[in-house]
Amino acid sequence: MQPDDPVSLGETWGLPPRVWYEEWSEASGGESQRAMLAIAVALKPDILLLDEPTSYRTLTFSLI
Repeated sequence: MQPDDPVSLGETWGLPPRVWYEEWSEASGGESQRAMLAIAVALKPDILLLDEPTSYRTLTFSLI
């Protein structure tokens, strides 16, 4: 996994690869949140502030 690759980060977090190729409206709330988080982490910010980072987790992700 490349640390600056959001697709690889998303796969590590259980994000289906189809999310990157579909319309955002097709993804669940948890999937879109994980995709946005993967993009943010891949940009390697000095600080990453999260507001309610688990509020839109899907049930499948919650059980992992």
